[in-house]
Amino acid sequence: SSFVIRELLNSSKSNRALSKSAFAEITLLNIDDSTKFDDTKLPVCELSDGDLSKYLSLAKNSNPEMLQIEAGLKAIDSKIEYEKSRNRPLIYLAGGFAYGVAPNRDDQKNPFVYDNFNYINLAAFLGLSWDLNFTQPNIEAKKWDFEKMSLVESKKLLESKITVEAAKAFYDVINNYQSTLEITQSLQAAQSWVAMSYDNWEM
Repeated sequence: SSFVIRELLNSSKSNRALSKSAFAEITLLNIDDSTKFDDTKLPVCELSDGDLSKYLSLAKNSNPEMLQIEAGLKAIDSKIEYEKSRNRPLIYLAGGFAYGVAPNRDDQKNPFVYDNFNYINLAAFLGLSWDLNFTQPNIEAKKWDFEKMSLVESKKLLESKITVEAAKAFYDVINNYQSTLEITQSLQAAQSWVAMSYDNWEM
């Protein structure tokens, strides 16, 4: 029993030293031997099975790989829509208006004389652009369709992975909390037993 007690003591000291080192690394605060750490009470864990679905949704929505896949799917959808739109006719309208006045120059009434000083010009243009090969299969659109299918499968696999890992972490928190409560109660019972044994020994 003496070996077990010493092993637990050394393990506690090592864990405390590692905790100080991790705290200093994360907070960038200067930690030395004069720094005091107060023991805090165990935070209450109020998680239940009903919170699992919300936790899984949060894990999926905040996962960096999932966010990348979602962005990739949106980009592919835009690319597919663009490729398909090339098979449809493009109608466009262009117009322009030009107005020029030179007060010190006589207005030319002769239609055969070009006057670049006093003028009012109005123009409009209607255009149509259409790829007449619209009856042929759109190879580019098909290619991006396959890319999307591949990315959708990757998303499904990632969702399964996140679900398993997040559920495990969720229940680990609950189990560790319960274990900590039991250890705390055991510690209190052990302290009471040691005090009583010491009193009996004195007697």
